[in-house]
Amino acid sequence: MGLYDWLMFFHILGAIVWVGAVILMNAIMARASRDPDRTAVLRLSRELEWVGPWLIGTSSAVVIGAGIWLVFVEEGLAFSQLWIWLSLALVALSSAQGIYSATEGKHVLRLSEERGAEDRDVLRRLHRLLWLARLDIVILVAVLWLMVFKPGGPAE
Repeated sequence: MGLYDWLMFFHILGAIVWVGAVILMNAIMARASRDPDRTAVLRLSRELEWVGPWLIGTSSAVVIGAGIWLVFVEEGLAFSQLWIWLSLALVALSSAQGIYSATEGKHVLRLSEERGAEDRDVLRRLHRLLWLARLDIVILVAVLWLMVFKPGGPAE
């Protein structure tokens, strides 16, 4: 096993953890959002607060780092290839969305403590965060598609 194999292993493992964590968080939050008790979603948000920076943040850093390193060590790969730069652009979008959502999520929790879980602004912001999380799944699935099918990549 060489460097390429280890990099690919960590790249794929990181992707599994990253995408799996995002999908699981979405599923749990979607189920909780159907609860008539709006405090359930907020309590769950507070419990899942660590998942973003520790699980998703760490695994995304592994994916990005190993992926960039793979481009440097694998012959035939270049940052100019469509699938690579599109993947990097979508990962940047996902990361920006994640940073925004983490900040906004903390704001929503503070706001709910001040105004209550049924406050119109709290519910509006929470609804927007849930939709952004769903959008993140679409973005990550698009990145996975690019990784598998490699449009504009080296001919095999």
